[in-house]
Amino acid sequence: MVLAPQAETLVTLHPRRRRISIHMQAPAQELIRQSFTAFGIGTLFDVSVSNEMIRIDLDDASFSDLRRGLEMLTRTFLVPVAEDRAIVYKDTIENRQHFDPLGYETLNASSLQPDQVVEIQNIAKGLLGIRNVNVETSEKKITLRGSEDRLLLFNETFDEIFRPRGEVVIDVEVYQLARSKTRNIGLQLPQEASVFNVSAEVRKLISDNQSVVNQAISAGLVTSDDTLGIAVLLIEGGYASSSPLGQGFAVFGGGISWSGLSFGTTTLHLALNSSDSRLVDKVQMRVKDGEKGILRNGSRYPIATSQYSSIVTSSQSSTSSSSTVPQVQYEDLGFTLAATPKVHADNVELHLDLTFRNLSGSSLNDMPILTNRQFIGDIAARSGETVALSSSLTVQESKALNGIPGLSELPGFQTASTGGDREKDTEEVLVLVTPHLLRPARSVAVGAQVLLPFRSDSDE
Repeated sequence: MVLAPQAETLVTLHPRRRRISIHMQAPAQELIRQSFTAFGIGTLFDVSVSNEMIRIDLDDASFSDLRRGLEMLTRTFLVPVAEDRAIVYKDTIENRQHFDPLGYETLNASSLQPDQVVEIQNIAKGLLGIRNVNVETSEKKITLRGSEDRLLLFNETFDEIFRPRGEVVIDVEVYQLARSKTRNIGLQLPQEASVFNVSAEVRKLISDNQSVVNQAISAGLVTSDDTLGIAVLLIEGGYASSSPLGQGFAVFGGGISWSGLSFGTTTLHLALNSSDSRLVDKVQMRVKDGEKGILRNGSRYPIATSQYSSIVTSSQSSTSSSSTVPQVQYEDLGFTLAATPKVHADNVELHLDLTFRNLSGSSLNDMPILTNRQFIGDIAARSGETVALSSSLTVQESKALNGIPGLSELPGFQTASTGGDREKDTEEVLVLVTPHLLRPARSVAVGAQVLLPFRSDSDE
């Protein structure tokens, strides 16, 4: 917002550009005359000006410094009548009303809010003493009428207050890395064994394949009394697939107690599944100093919060129908950034609210579960400086073993005698923030100090 004052031209003094030091004691009128003559300004005195003794001590003073000091010491004020001449009056309310030259200026209030217009009126009247402040609502203008020094003070004050605020461009880079690795490496030894009678299993094998045995005897391949030969012939022919004799086994004992010991299968596992996903979000937002900016990047997901049924009855057919209507609430999924910058010279202070919200892939009572990561805090950085704002690392590791109890738990035997799955999932989120100052902040926090003239109670 820019205030554009349009002031009426007033007669102003044009003193010599120099600085002087003055240390003297003299009557008020003589002191004023000699001091202003040094700057090429002639003075005339009104009858109201007293001529009491005044002492002044100033070093390296400009004309404005000298004028302000003498006006306060002698309780007077100057009214310019030409560029090099002025009349001196006693500083009273009556003399100010009659002789103090008034000017006016018009401010364009089209970009001001109503509360700001009221604030300008209060400051101009109550603080700066400008009594004639007129607001033209239809034309959106503010007209001020007052003395030259008051109008100049008003312009200096509001030029700084309503100077355009600083602006900041905020670059945000979000890196989301997810890795998943599943590994199954190991030698799985047999975990069960069976004991059987060899003679009984041979008789059972021959009995189950009697037709094949008869054909082998007829062909002269074996004799009817060669039980062991018949069993070997059946095993080699593949007829013992369902029998323990068709698998590897060890024997012990003899005669009736001739037994076999059969073990399960041994399995070698060599499997690896790995996945790697990377997501990079780069967003940029431009925000004014002190204002809050919000940026959302994602989707709105509907979630049913409740349901109600409506029943419609037909009077002609005496039938009714019902329909279920869900009540839906939308949730913002994805990345949400709320930033409020505060500019200090070339430094930028940021109040940030970062939110990452996504579906977790599971549900509870048919309601989706949302994952939520949030950072709220303040950072300070120079323009163009990158700050690592938030870093989140999640590691989930699981391990399932299949092996021989005791042996599989010994160091060195876990791979050689154990089979199982090992799964490791990692997820990392890194946020980098870089503020860039486009427009600097206001130059000063407060205006220059202005000393107001002293007036006694009798003057009021």
